[in-house]
Amino acid sequence: MVTALYALAFIIGLGRSGLYYIPWNIYPFIPDVDEMVTRQRREGIFAGIMTFVRKSTTALATFIVGVVLSSGGFVSKATTQSPEAIHTLIGVLVVGNIGLLVISFIVATVFKLSKKNHTILLAEVNRLKNSGSMKSVNAETRDVVEMLTGWKYEQLWGNNNVSPQKPVQSDLKKVN
Repeated sequence: MVTALYALAFIIGLGRSGLYYIPWNIYPFIPDVDEMVTRQRREGIFAGIMTFVRKSTTALATFIVGVVLSSGGFVSKATTQSPEAIHTLIGVLVVGNIGLLVISFIVATVFKLSKKNHTILLAEVNRLKNSGSMKSVNAETRDVVEMLTGWKYEQLWGNNNVSPQKPVQSDLKKVN
């Protein structure tokens, strides 16, 4: 029984590491992508959204687990639980953690922001900050930036209706 408990704790630890590692490892790069779209650094906005989403999903997960355990016959503060409640508890712990771990790995493997792509994005942001022309972008940079932002290159760097400021690039037609 102790070995099973250690194995379960190990699986839970893997799930929790994915839960914390993946979002907080990705978070610092999101403002760089946003800067390419808006020409603004808005780390504070993303930190607020990240905190809100984390707290909201934690509350939702707690509620869902409570409903599942309750429907499985779990009785809070009872000294013993029914076999159905124990099976439900094991199912939530094992299936829930393994499921979330699998989802975390899938998201991590299909995420498009790699070290190489981030370097290309930062180089383009710095080039544009130093009065570089959007017309002189190379094909690889254009493709990477469009893939990461989800926008056409001509609509980036404030040339869109997301950015509250007027674009400073005069070498491209404004696209809304």
